[in-house]
This record gives sequence, structure tokens and C-alpha cells, in this order.
Amino acid sequence: MKKSFKFAIVMVAVALIFGTNTSSAEVVGDQHWITPINSSPTFHSITYQDELPALATYPKLTAEQYTADPNIWSRFLCASTTDSHCQNVSQFSYQSIFPVCQLAADVDCVEGVTAISIAGQSQEGKFISYTVPDHVNKFPPDLSLGIPKTETPSLWDLPSAPHQYGTQYAVVVAQTGSVRMGANGNSTQSQLYAYLLPVSKIDVGYLRNESPLKVGYDSLWETPKDSSGRTNTQGYGTSTDACTMSLTDPTKCLTSRAFPDGFKYSVKIRLSKEPVAWLHGRMVDPSISISSLNGAVVMTVTASPTKVPVLSLGVDSSKLTSDQEGIWVSCFTDGTVCTGGGTHDGRPIDFNRTFTADYSKTLNLWATMNGFGATAIKGVQLLTPLVGDKSQALPSAWSFHTLPTNQLAKADSCFANGPGLKGIVTTNSTTYSEGPPSFKDGSLQYTVASPHFNPDGSVFKGTYNLVMRSDVARCLYKFTSAPIKASISVVSSDGSADVATTVSNETGGWLYLSANNFTFSTPTVQVKLSQDAPAPVATPTPVATSTPEPTASAAPTTAPIAPAPKPTVAAKKSTITCIKGKTSKVVTAIKPTCPAGYKKK
Repeated sequence: MKKSFKFAIVMVAVALIFGTNTSSAEVVGDQHWITPINSSPTFHSITYQDELPALATYPKLTAEQYTADPNIWSRFLCASTTDSHCQNVSQFSYQSIFPVCQLAADVDCVEGVTAISIAGQSQEGKFISYTVPDHVNKFPPDLSLGIPKTETPSLWDLPSAPHQYGTQYAVVVAQTGSVRMGANGNSTQSQLYAYLLPVSKIDVGYLRNESPLKVGYDSLWETPKDSSGRTNTQGYGTSTDACTMSLTDPTKCLTSRAFPDGFKYSVKIRLSKEPVAWLHGRMVDPSISISSLNGAVVMTVTASPTKVPVLSLGVDSSKLTSDQEGIWVSCFTDGTVCTGGGTHDGRPIDFNRTFTADYSKTLNLWATMNGFGATAIKGVQLLTPLVGDKSQALPSAWSFHTLPTNQLAKADSCFANGPGLKGIVTTNSTTYSEGPPSFKDGSLQYTVASPHFNPDGSVFKGTYNLVMRSDVARCLYKFTSAPIKASISVVSSDGSADVATTVSNETGGWLYLSANNFTFSTPTVQVKLSQDAPAPVATPTPVATSTPEPTASAAPTTAPIAPAPKPTVAAKKSTITCIKGKTSKVVTAIKPTCPAGYKKK
């Protein structure tokens, strides 16, 4: 079958944007910014909005069959890796939502969530239920291929941390990955992501239709039926009715809410293996704890939530410069930087043709950009002038992701090599360079980009946190085991130094660095690490046991020669006579004195 996979993305976007009506107006705002729709032939819109995608909250197992022609391939939805529709395929792709840990031997599961008050008091959450316990896309694990067990997001009650609409929170921890089948062995890759969200149940006011996976994909997708005859479906949730996660009841769903002030949260995960290399995410002052338990890896991430500005704009393409138009071109020529779609004369775009800036100016386009990467940062730099350098909303978030494998190839070997987690970078900036900072000219450098102003016109203040294993820092700088010092600076895009509050410390084998209250639009955070020079050790003077005889071949000494001693002159003696009555004695000595009872004559 011939196709462009980007076409599939387009049709999903069309279904999500035009297939539903907006409801539950109370949740539309900072936490759920919705890009206004304009169907004018040359209208372009773009949104930077870092929230949990609805399609990331359901399980999925697919099989891909490739051919020698990259434009001809097939994909099938699988009930399991042994499904008859999914045999002799090139690759399996999956999305497993971690269940709650029930048994001591369980792995790849959520062990718990805890709220910590500003006074340091903590309360563990109580597991309530899964969002859709009988989701039709659920599939059994295949541990031989590294595909873990799946459920749907878990709901927890945290009475000590009430938000505006209740005490329920949703935990979404998932592993996505692929297994490329090969005659000489399989090639696997995977990523871990985690979201914590305050949630409440809303009634969408109508019966929501569940979209079969084949909708919008023509003959590309085959939808096999499971043993009970049900057709596997893509999942639940739409982008325009404020549903973050669906529930079993098709008239209701969960929507995310803003975090309450004054709390930190810990999410504890039990894993079959430790995440590799690097995490990036949305939180403030994160700390990481990793331990082993019965062969499993227990990872706890503790942090405060943060607020991330939404940048959204719509404009007629005639008002865009070629550089600004290039952001949409980058989006649709590189499917890794955004999702989106568009129409030409009311019909979906043919992405098989060359997508140039001139061509895109004749199209109606919409896009949702990733919050990280060079293209995202460039987009903020180029597009913020069109909205007065001002964000449109300020939703709260608590999330982290592992770094894609292809990003590690760009990092210093100290970040990429060796087993285990190396660190985490978090920021509240709209966009950022994900993963480990670059190591350049002796400093760690990290670029962020956001609108300068909040929606209310106040100046947006940035936060940046770098948590790095101490041995990674020592690898970079060739340091010893002595304590590490750090200096942090924030340099504005014009080269001037920004005023920021910075903190650094080293504890428990981790180096914690943070910069706060800096301004935008595109500053660079720079970290320089150092150590005190080791104190000089005094060299003891050797004690000679004998004086060696000089030899003709001995090298001349460079030590100063002592002057020869002066000759000793012998002291002269004198004689005195001492008397006692009629008795007398003669005394001769250097300093003669009379004996007791005698006196000198």
C-alpha cells in the first residue's frame, strides 16, 4: 500500500479538531488552551503546549511490515505478539501503561505517589482504580521481546493535597518502544515517560463516539477482532472537549486541573531495569533516589510542579517572512518535531510532494510543536514578535521523560557511556534543549526559550535544574574525588549577564544545580565546575646514616658550600695564692678560685 505516514497524522488531527464540539467551558483556560480554528485557505496556526497528549493514555500494540520501497508498507493493530494478523512482520511497536504494583515480584509498575507539604509532612496516596480497566486495546506482555504488561492510567486519592476540584490525582507512567525483528537478532529501543496530574470528572454533555483505529487511515490499518469479537480501537479522548483521559462511561471523562500551591510530590516506580542516561522534564528542584529490591530497580522522583507558558498564534501566511514560514516547513518535513495537518482547496495535503515554503503559503496549516529541540527554540525566537512576546496561558505540570536514543549520540561520552541513569534536566521554559547540557569551553551550556511576558503582562521568570551524578561531572572535568564547586550564570541572547538566584551542592553521589528568576527570550544557562587544588604535602628531610666517600664521577652539588670553621685558640691559665690563718695554698687554673674557708692573698 502506498502512503505517507504524515497523512495519517493529518487525518487524526482533522478528526480531533473538527469531529467534536467544545464543552465544559469551565476547564478551558490556563490548563486547557485550545487553539482557535480558522479554515481560511492561507491561514497558519501553531501552538507550543506541553501537556499530556490524550493518545498517550491508552495501550497500543502494532506490527509493521516494510518492503524494499520505503513508501510501501503496512501496519496492523495486534491483540498480542502471537496474533495471526501480526506474524512474519518487520517490527513491533508498543505503548504500555504501567499498572500498580500488587506483588513483591511485580516490575514495571507504579509503587506509589506521595504528597509532601511545605512543612515537610508527607502522605501516601491511596489507589482508587484504573481509568478504563477493560480497555479493548490491552494486550498481554511479551517479556522475551521486552514488552511489559499494560493497564490504563491509575487514579489516586491524596486528601492532604486538595486541589480546587477535589483530591484525586492521575498517574501515567508508561514505556513506549519498538522491537525490530532480524535474522541475526532483534534490535530494541524504548523510552519511559511519567505524568502526575490533579484531575476531576466532568460530563461532556453528549455521547462520545469511540473512533476505530482505521478511521482516517484508509486501507493502511487493519483492525482485527479479539476472541470476543470486539474491534480493537485507538483509544479515548479528544483535544477540544477538555478530556485528558477517558473513563468507561462514554459521557464522562477526566480533565486535568492546576496543582495546589505549597506541595512537592514523589512518584515511586519499580522497574525491570534502570533507565539509561538522561531524563528531561517539567518540575522544580527534582531529586532522584535509585535502589535495588529483589532484583528490581526502585526509582523515586521527588519535585515540585511548575507552570509552563503556552505560546499560540494564528496568522495569514502573507504576513510571514520566509524564515517564519520555515517553522511550518520544518514541522511537515520532519515528523519528529511536531504533529499537525492542513488542507489545500478543502482537501487534505498531499505530503508526497516537496514541501517548500512557497508551497506552504498556499495552504491552511495547523501544528502543535514539541517543547524541546533546536527547531522548537528557533520557532519561539522567530514567532514571539507576532504575539507581542507574550504567552497565552500558564498551565501547571509535573512530568519527566527519558531522552531518545538518537539524542545520546550528540552528547559528550561522559553523559552517554556506561550503564544507568546519569541525571535529569528540568525547566519551566516553553522550549528547551532536551537532554544533557552541551560541554563547551569548559562549561556546561543549556539553551531555553520562552515569551518574555506572562498572559497578564507580568515578566515571566525562568527556572532551571540540573541534577547530575557526581562521577559524571568528574569524568567531564577529569576531577578527583575531592568536593566539587559550581558557579552558575545566565547569559541573555544579547550576551549580557542576567540576574538570577543560583544554588549548588553535592550530596549522596549527586550534584544539584539550579538557576531561578531569570528572564527571557533566549538565555543560555552556563555551569562551570571546579575543585580546590590539593594542599601541598611537606617532603621530609632524609636523615643520613653515613657520609659517602666522594668519587671522581660524582656530579657536582648545587647546594651552597658552608664556610670553613675558624681555628680554635687554647685559653691561658693563671695562678693565685690562697691563705687560711697561717696556712697557704697555690691554685693554678683558667679561672682559679680559692677553696672553701680560704681567701685570696
